Amino acid sequence: MTSDDPPARYEPAARDLLAEWFGDFDDTRPAPEEGDPIARRWFVADPAFDAMLRRRFGALAEAAAAGTLDGWAAPPRGQPELAVALVLALDQLPRNLYRGRPEAFAEDAHARDVARTILDGPWYAKMPRIHRAFVLMPLMHSESIEDHDEAVARFEALVEDAADSPRADLYRNFLHYEHKHRDIVARFGRYPHRNEILGRRSTAEELAFLEQPGSRF
Repeated sequence: MTSDDPPARYEPAARDLLAEWFGDFDDTRPAPEEGDPIARRWFVADPAFDAMLRRRFGALAEAAAAGTLDGWAAPPRGQPELAVALVLALDQLPRNLYRGRPEAFAEDAHARDVARTILDGPWYAKMPRIHRAFVLMPLMHSESIEDHDEAVARFEALVEDAADSPRADLYRNFLHYEHKHRDIVARFGRYPHRNEILGRRSTAEELAFLEQPGSRF
């Protein structure tokens, strides 16, 4: 690719996103005794982190949403690292950039399409485990039970692969939350906690469920 090719212009931002998102995470080393700040910010809302991502990677998220970067997901144009960055830009960044707004979920179907391209291609099995986990996140975020059936199987395989890792507990946690997500979709056919944001009418059963601890992600 040349510098006047739109995807090429976004490659530096994509590599910066990977560096920011994963930091020095290494699942061949134990987690720090005081906790892992990298993993924490993946799952705990932090307005300052959201603002930083918006400032540095908002344009990347917009380009990904426009489909400009879809070629990154597979050969011959893509590369494994850029494919992972594309998944992050479609699946994770919107949840940080547009937290509590419909736009947070607007690229979910697009992210699943990209994830499936990666899963069906030659790169997935050779990716670092933590990259594989995030490639699977669009399936976890899906409201399709079929996507969750596949996600469970793939997270189980990831847990098995990580059995000897000092961070095996992290991958077991991914699987645990995938089961929790699947259970909700199996029960309701959707995520009730998204209803208000997306303007969907909740059923009485969903409203009762939303009063329970752990009903929102």
